[in-house]
Amino acid sequence: MVPQMRLRGDGQIVNIGSMMGAVPYPYFTACSSAKAGLKGFSQALRREVAGSGIAVTHVAPRAMRTPLNTEAIQRFMVATKMHADDPD
Repeated sequence: MVPQMRLRGDGQIVNIGSMMGAVPYPYFTACSSAKAGLKGFSQALRREVAGSGIAVTHVAPRAMRTPLNTEAIQRFMVATKMHADDPD
């Protein structure tokens, strides 16, 4: 995609991470590492394409209440007093 965007001189790349990339929670090592990596990738890519007309955005929402939240995640959120936002 980046080569085509470079040819056009325009483009927008949006990477969706999470706050777990900024705040590494225990027992979520793999997730926190991956989200931190995505944040770093986005920052590096933004610098790489600077001046080309391509914008790179990294979005890091807080926790959301979704069906993906298992019982273990629910207990962790209660124990750490983590607030989960309504997806709407």
